[in-house]
Amino acid sequence: MLPRSLLLLCSIASAVATGACTDGIYNPPVGTSFVTVNTKVGMPYNITTPDGIVAMVPIATGNISGQFNGHLIANLSAETERLLNSKTGTYSTVETRWVFENDKGDRILADMKGLTTYSAAALHGFGTAYLSTEVEEFYWVNWELFLIEWQGSFNTGDAKFEFFQITTGGRKDGQPIPN
Repeated sequence: MLPRSLLLLCSIASAVATGACTDGIYNPPVGTSFVTVNTKVGMPYNITTPDGIVAMVPIATGNISGQFNGHLIANLSAETERLLNSKTGTYSTVETRWVFENDKGDRILADMKGLTTYSAAALHGFGTAYLSTEVEEFYWVNWELFLIEWQGSFNTGDAKFEFFQITTGGRKDGQPIPN
């Protein structure tokens, strides 16, 4: 599942970033910002496993702004990072489940997967998210794919995540795409 998600993620990220697909059927996908999440994370808890080092990273706080305004539920939302064996840099796969909550008590579950790169005291990553809720105003998110980009600092524990709703850029030949 993760390799397919990463392949899709890389394809979307490349198309969105460069705006170019040389051959193929589709124009680049279109990304529209849904929310930005500013987080403060706690110290990671590293666990050595037969597959390598796994870090559990607690989310201390998180403010959400955009189409949904609120916060992450602290001590319930956390990340799991698995360091990858790489000869070209430091990378980890990331899996996380966050709970968004607003002042009305509305909640959205965010199930995210991605890849993080590390350099000096900073990190940067891309991932995908599926959001789930029964809140009528945001019910549409249940059938959307979101691309996430994030950046963080080890020195401060601050990290910023932006969720982009991804939609088709259409076919290059102008033919319709079935809904």
